[in-house]
Amino acid sequence: MEEYLKGKVELEFYGSKRADILRFLTIAAGRGILVQMAGEKEDGKKGKKKNRRENKMAKKVREKNGKVKDEKNSENKECASFLCTVSLPDFYSLEEIRRKTGVHYRVGRRGGLPFVLRYLKKRIGIPIGIAAFFLILIFLSQYLWNISFEGNLSHTDSELRAFLKEHQITEGIRTRELSCEELERLLRNEFFDITWVSCELSGTKLTVHIKENYEEEIAAVADAPYSLVAEKDAVITSIVTRNGTPLVAAGDAVTAGDALVSGLVTTYDEYGEELFSYRVNADADIFGETTYTYEDTIALNYLKKNYTGETARAGFVTIAGSRYTFFRKTLSWELYDREETSGQLKIGESLYLPLTFGVSIYREYTLEEAVYTKEEAKEIAEERYLEFLQELEENVVEIIKKDGTIRFGTALCEVNASVTVIERLGKVVPLDEIGDENHLQEDSENSEEMR
Repeated sequence: MEEYLKGKVELEFYGSKRADILRFLTIAAGRGILVQMAGEKEDGKKGKKKNRRENKMAKKVREKNGKVKDEKNSENKECASFLCTVSLPDFYSLEEIRRKTGVHYRVGRRGGLPFVLRYLKKRIGIPIGIAAFFLILIFLSQYLWNISFEGNLSHTDSELRAFLKEHQITEGIRTRELSCEELERLLRNEFFDITWVSCELSGTKLTVHIKENYEEEIAAVADAPYSLVAEKDAVITSIVTRNGTPLVAAGDAVTAGDALVSGLVTTYDEYGEELFSYRVNADADIFGETTYTYEDTIALNYLKKNYTGETARAGFVTIAGSRYTFFRKTLSWELYDREETSGQLKIGESLYLPLTFGVSIYREYTLEEAVYTKEEAKEIAEERYLEFLQELEENVVEIIKKDGTIRFGTALCEVNASVTVIERLGKVVPLDEIGDENHLQEDSENSEEMR
């Protein structure tokens, strides 16, 4: 590092006698100047010609000065050119020694901070550009430029993105105006099936981590006592309570929003009078039987796409939401599809920039009227129905019953089905947001009447 800060110069000796070079190095060492030998130089054809020419010139100078001696002696022979390196401050001290010893050398490669600064001083536009780049980077890092979602199954990215847009959370807002805690609360209140959400703001990227129907992680991180409520209409098939007060039993029918397990635990004496109560985090395994309805309609008459094989390409760049297209030809086609591939510019893993590059591919097609046969319509209907069942299987425990019909009309194919499943129930709701106390009081009164 010290060597880089001082600067380093490479010297190439040529046309000098070995004795003179030895004197040069000895005097330099005596004055505390460190000259590091880098080895003999390997010259190409041009380098050899240049060295021969310089050696002849150096010899003529010595003859003129009357310094020619017997060169049969090994010490008086001219040595092949070789390299050495020296620091820049020491290089300026070598000039006096060079004149005394009569050696010849030329400066080769140079390196280090002093030469870099000299280079930048002559080209002032480079440091100005570097400084401007970092200033722009610092300015852009104060804004949000990328939003992503992880763990969402039943809700698409576009659906969640539209919800965030309704609350003025989009790319381009200042990161300091974004509250992750407030965003988590908004998502939990809007989507009943989202039972745990965590927002992570890293650099200019917002990542929304979502868990659907996942109570175990919520129980580990919840700060305030909570109860479990039904997120849909169901018939309870089993309930095992580990913490809290169960408000339902197997066989009970519940509607969306009904409390299943209360986080308020009340202790009564032998006469049914309340002694004390305390709040806990409700925890239970609750399963219920629910029914999903499925409806789909397929038009038998449709317009079929026939691609002509004609294609066109165009590039585009998006800067802070504004899109600019280039290299696009004027299309004379009436109908065409567009397929896009793009990537957002980023530095590292989390510093996204408001710059997106992409390519658009256009494909021409024509339309013709066509009619699905019953077999084709049935195949399409079954594929859609199987996709629906697969989505259910990802979220429910067991599908116990499936009923469905397909009806063909003159122009339509209609599908109606109902799927009965047993799935996990229980959505976390803070205890203060539901009237668990009222439920417990009513249960207490009923129990006293029965006694």
